[in-house]
Amino acid sequence: PPSPSPKTLCANFIRTNLISLPLLFSVIFFVNCKTRKATTKSAPSNSVAKIDSVVEATKTNSALTEQVKHGLLEKDKIKGGFNTVVFFDSKSNQVYRIIYDKQLEYFERSKFYYSAGSLIYASYEKGDPKTKTKLADTQYYFDNKKVIKMVGDNASQASAKELLDNANKLKQNFDAKKD
Repeated sequence: PPSPSPKTLCANFIRTNLISLPLLFSVIFFVNCKTRKATTKSAPSNSVAKIDSVVEATKTNSALTEQVKHGLLEKDKIKGGFNTVVFFDSKSNQVYRIIYDKQLEYFERSKFYYSAGSLIYASYEKGDPKTKTKLADTQYYFDNKKVIKMVGDNASQASAKELLDNANKLKQNFDAKKD
């Protein structure tokens, strides 16, 4: 059989791929919109990278002193408990990290990291111990008490404010006990 001409090949290509071209353009548009939306929630990458390096350094700082407090909780006839671990410099009493665990109906863990006395990073996890299902997993980056980046499906400004308030209460509770 004779080979089709380039014009015929081109016409066949367009006819068979005409349906996929709008799909291709919509995918490109969607990805572009998602990228723009994400950049409005994100800080300059050097700020986030700097916070990440401070968090990693704090996690591995063996010179910090730990203070542990735990107790029982009860809410709506459900009994559970909490555990707070504060990592601080024993000479200056400056707090660098707080881990707060709470178990009632669900398990919740909040982690707070500080630099120069200010909250710079917080994470929140929530899980159902019965079904071993993770219900929430969010991360927040802060600069001057303002969210500069949120990570996670459940991340929101309201959740960030609640975490910031909890971080301040836990830190103030620790500071009050040191005075």
